[in-house]
Amino acid sequence: MRQLRGQERAITANRQTSWSFADAFV
Repeated sequence: MRQLRGQERAITANRQTSWSFADAFV
């Protein structure tokens, strides 16, 4: 359960980075 929580957090961080990258790219 703890590992799943960390994975979810990593996914959220990755998603935020992706959005930031897209914003900078555009």
